[in-house]
Amino acid sequence: MKILLVEDDEDQVLLTCTALEATGLKTITIEHVESGRACLEYFEESAPGASPADLVLLDLNMPGMSGFDVLKERLARPQMKSVPVVMLTTSKSPSDVRRCYELGCNTFMAKPVDFEVLVNSLRQLVEYWTRLAILPVPSR
Repeated sequence: MKILLVEDDEDQVLLTCTALEATGLKTITIEHVESGRACLEYFEESAPGASPADLVLLDLNMPGMSGFDVLKERLARPQMKSVPVVMLTTSKSPSDVRRCYELGCNTFMAKPVDFEVLVNSLRQLVEYWTRLAILPVPSR
């Protein structure tokens, strides 16, 4: 499973990548971009009909283009609209959670402070999307 992490905070990138590696799931490949605009460009650069990622972990609060903005743009982009998006953010605001779901996110996950909680949450999340969800079929 190829995961695109969209996160502007380098400490959070390191923490999330370390936690994903600590899940013990060997089938994970992690790509990282630092902004909402870079996320859209990442998908735009893929071949027509192909999806360069199987799952997007998207931060909500980023400079320039926020996670909300990415969600708004997502449905208009064929390469993105079938890819599950998980909001991975420090926000716990009920209005932010509601707005993310209204804009089409698949899961909202508040970043836990405890590393083991983060590892277990990410393991469950990846297992869910790889085993239970229907992911886009990669083009050949």
